[in-house]
Formats: sequence, C-alpha cells, structure tokens
Amino acid sequence: MKFNYTHILLNLGVVLLLSSCFIRDKSSPEPEDIFLKVFGGIGTETTSDLGISADSDLYYILGTSTSNPINLVPGLSDLYLIQTDVGGNKLKEIYLNISNNDDTEEIASSMKVLEDEIIVIGQTRTINSLGVFDNRNIFYSFTDLNLNITRTDSIGVFSAFGIVDEDIVGNDIIRTSDGNYVVLATIGDPGNQNRDIAFMKITNDGNILWTRRIDLPDDDAGVSVIEFPNGNLGICGETSRRSVNGRGGQNVLYIVTSEIGLLKNSLAFGSIVADNDLINDIPTKMINDGNGAIIIGNSDVTAQITSRFSFSVSQNGRVGDLPELLNINEELESGFTSVIFNDVARATNGELIFTGRGVSANDGTNTGLQDQVLVGRANQASQILFLLNNFGDDNSESGEGIIQLPDGDVLIAATIGFGNNNNKIGLFKLNGDGQLMK
Repeated sequence: MKFNYTHILLNLGVVLLLSSCFIRDKSSPEPEDIFLKVFGGIGTETTSDLGISADSDLYYILGTSTSNPINLVPGLSDLYLIQTDVGGNKLKEIYLNISNNDDTEEIASSMKVLEDEIIVIGQTRTINSLGVFDNRNIFYSFTDLNLNITRTDSIGVFSAFGIVDEDIVGNDIIRTSDGNYVVLATIGDPGNQNRDIAFMKITNDGNILWTRRIDLPDDDAGVSVIEFPNGNLGICGETSRRSVNGRGGQNVLYIVTSEIGLLKNSLAFGSIVADNDLINDIPTKMINDGNGAIIIGNSDVTAQITSRFSFSVSQNGRVGDLPELLNINEELESGFTSVIFNDVARATNGELIFTGRGVSANDGTNTGLQDQVLVGRANQASQILFLLNNFGDDNSESGEGIIQLPDGDVLIAATIGFGNNNNKIGLFKLNGDGQLMK
C-alpha cells in the first residue's frame, strides 16, 4: 500500500487546529483587561444578582429587562440572564419567561450558580381587566452553565397550598444536599400587612415534595434561605414582631427548621442604636460563608435609611451573638446623607466586603439627591476601610451583587442609570484597595 504522507500531515494539522478552538490552555495567562461594562437593550434593565462559575472563568448577572424583542406588548418585563468571560465581555444573553403573552411579565429575585447548573427565581404576574397587576406566582428556571434552558415553570398558591385569592412571590432558591431544591416565598398582598413566609421542597422536574407555611400573627416576608451542614434550614425574613430588645417597627426574622421544614426556633431581632421604639431593621441578604450565616440589611432611623447592622449565626442554625457590626453613617465622610446595603460577601482574609448605594446631594444642598454605587470593606473590628462613591451620573445607580475573585480583586454588578428611567446593567471590577480599575 502506498501512503500519502502529505494528506496525513495535512489532516493532522486540521485536527490540531480544530482542537485548539475547543481546548483552553490553562497555562496561558488570564486576560489583564480591567473593565467597566454596560449591558441592556432597547428597554430598561435592573440588576438583581451576581454569580461566578466554580472555575472562576465565567461570570453571570441576573436582572429584569423590558428589552425582549419578541414580547407582544412593549414594557412588560422578563428575567434577563447574561454570561460573560473574565474580561467582562458578553458571551450570551437570554430572556426567561413563562410566555410572551400580552398580559404577563416576570421579575427577578435571586440566582444560584452551581458547579453544573444555574437556578433563578422571581415572580410572574398578570394584568387584570382594570390594568392592575395581580395573580402573582413563583417563577423559576434552570439552565446549564452555557445558558441553555433545561426547565422553566411557575408555582401558584393554589397548587402549592390549596388556597385561593392570595399571591405568592418567589424570594430565593437553593439546591440542598439531597439533590432537590428549597424554594422560599412570601404569601399575601404587600398592601394588606398580613403576609406569611412560605417554603417548599421540589424536585428537578417540578414535583412538590412538601410545603410549609409559617403562619405567625405578624406581617412577615421572606428574604433568603440557606442549608446548614446538619441539614437544618435557616430562613431570613422581615417581620412586624417586636424584637428581643423590645423594639417596634420592622425587625429581622430568623427561623431555623429541620431538613423537612418543621419549625425549630424563630427569633426577631434588630439593631440597638437609639432610644427610639420605631426603628425599622430590614434585611436584604443572608449568605452562608462556611462558618455560618451572615445577614446584612438596613435600619430606617428618623426617615433616613442608614445601614447599621450585619448579624452572624452559628453553623447549626442556633442564633448566636448579634453584634452591631457596621454603622456606616458614623464612619462615613463622603457626603452621603444615607446608605443602603444590598449584598455582602466574606473576603478570603476574613473581612466583609459589601455593596449597595449611597444617597447624596449632587450640588451640596439637600435638593437633587443622587444615588451612587457604594462598595466597601470592613475588617473584624468593624472599621470601614474604603468606600467607592464617585461612580454614576444619574439618580439610579445601585450595587446589587459582589464577589471577591481568586486574585483578590472585587467584582460588582450594579444598576446604572442613564436618565429618563433608562437603567442598564453594569459590571465592573475593583482592585483590592477599592480603586475602580481602568
């Protein structure tokens, strides 16, 4: 047999060329690009959450968008999920919804990026004959890491709890150690001041294994849910119940249940900042940092929202010490009249990093208030080490998600305003000293 070595070498070269297109060289240096990126379409977008793949090679941003070009009615929103590379360059975007009907929209709440899938949750709602949104249901969707949708569904209050004439809104979702999912929700209309926290366990194909409704004599709403190593569930919410220190107003509600959702303990608590019985302590996020839960939120004092607390609880879900960890307004000399925390993460050195928004007077007076992205770091002595307060040029900038990258830099997802309610999604990176990197 006569071999054609020229063809063999040519084919081998083609194989090697194609292989190089699909195999990433892990030894090659990471891109040095430091970025500030803005995403969105013809409508308006807001940011809800930020995630990162297990190998730190992909970033994901969850938001709500009115830019879906196939919606039958402009102005109705969908969940908006973006994938970028480590340089912040958009690789893919998708819109998530139940349908493109002319009376239905979806609003994002939170996202979890796992090693093999992404799960997002929010609410779907319809417009009634009077032009008012009602019939709110839980909305959730699963995708793979390349944003290919594997399941999208909704859960109504009747199908889950057998009751009618009430709304149910999805707040958070986690995958538990048994491979199923716990969905945290709030039942009731926000206007009737008689809401309840509800949660349920579902399978990957949407079957409901069990449901629980925490029917307390207060106005309660869900915020976040986590699973502890012993299988207990920790639930964070807000409540009108008086706190353990006797405070009225809204307080943080912390609940511990068994792995099957049976109530073990509940506690309402708030920050102790003044002799004022009507302080509203409202949590915005709870995370599990491996050592327990961290709850961050905001205290509304004398009509100003002032971030004043971050609480910790122990690994098994027992409520531990409740230190007043952060008191931003007393540490801040940046011109903010008030600040709001939206997200928190534990840095590799044990410090806390946080993001939110700061409100300031853009002309040095009490008029023309301007919201700006706020980013900070606090050490274990509660010292505020830096704040970024010079980003944005309109009145609707707000940091919504924060992650520390393996190299120590900090990734922020934010809502960025461009005037006339034309908000977009922003993604930017800071170095370890809190400087916006160009």
